[in-house]
Amino acid sequence: MIKAIILDPSTRTLTGPTGEAHLSNQKSRILERLIRAKGGVVSRDQIVGLLYPNPDRESEHSYTLVNVLLTNLRKDLASVGADGVIGTVYKTGWLVACTAELMTAESAPILQELLASHPDRDIVRRFRATARVT
Repeated sequence: MIKAIILDPSTRTLTGPTGEAHLSNQKSRILERLIRAKGGVVSRDQIVGLLYPNPDRESEHSYTLVNVLLTNLRKDLASVGADGVIGTVYKTGWLVACTAELMTAESAPILQELLASHPDRDIVRRFRATARVT
């Protein structure tokens, strides 16, 4: 089965092949950054910079926090049928290894068309029933 995910950053809602989940602000920001990289690698330092834009607020535990958030994000992805979509590039960072899109007011019609052609018809029904576009 082809894995596809959609993240709505405005509501922090993750939609996958078998359901949807509400993400915390930090997990949503990490996943949004990974999706925006379009298959490119996002380093640990980039994620720490995303979570702590002010270097004075960064702590010695920042890298541990990133590991915990990514572990929990992977669990959230698994809960919506998208396990294994965050790949680890050893000593470099992480990437999204699936079809992933961000839902915005402009992209909603395009995403609806994408989902209409998706092999999992149930995701299409859920998306149309729950899509909230701002």
